[in-house]
Amino acid sequence: MCGSAGEAIADIILGVASPSGRLAASWYTNALISRRDIANMDLRSDGGITYQYTTADDIIYPFGFGLSYSSFAFETITKAATTSTTHMQAQHAAGAKATAAAAHYDTTTVGFTPDLPSYLINVTNTGTLASSVSVLGFVTATAAVRGAEMDAPLKELFDFERLVDVAPGESRMVQLSIPPAVLSLTDAQGVESIRSGGYEIEIGVEGAAEGSVARASLEVAGDDTVLFSLPAPTSP
Repeated sequence: MCGSAGEAIADIILGVASPSGRLAASWYTNALISRRDIANMDLRSDGGITYQYTTADDIIYPFGFGLSYSSFAFETITKAATTSTTHMQAQHAAGAKATAAAAHYDTTTVGFTPDLPSYLINVTNTGTLASSVSVLGFVTATAAVRGAEMDAPLKELFDFERLVDVAPGESRMVQLSIPPAVLSLTDAQGVESIRSGGYEIEIGVEGAAEGSVARASLEVAGDDTVLFSLPAPTSP
């Protein structure tokens, strides 16, 4: 293993193989570390924390950032998708039931096949070296969905897929889907609901060159639909 690891590192350094890893967390400046109390679990205060809520200029390398010796272009075949709050609520309930059954080794439960808003993307290696790439899908709620409290994440990863050894000039299709939980928000009273309205979709790689990220949209029809709420307090 050690010998193989050394060869792999040498291949990256010498340009024989292309790096394709992505950061699983954002890297921050000392300014943010100095400004925020380490015990502060409020993701939105003091400029925010994590890629979902950071508004201050404190990120050196964002979540999902990575480098490659090659380059990729992303084209959305699916430009827009639609769904409804009631449909996503039903998908959430069916998925939870199937997960619970699997956790309890219940083989009698019929398998669950998700029916989710999805996007088909054409990914092309526009560079001169074969490389793997992780295709990331992010969703952003529009201002109308976020509301006056602006409590929704600035953006959230909804799906991803890794393509291995894409040759120069080669194109491959990827399909990414949006699960109900990504469209749900929990308010200060502990009520989790799926909010209707418009959402913006961005698909590609974080830190990619301008123009190489594909964009699409999602429209969720219906009224805001509750997925979960805390029980009302009982009288002593």
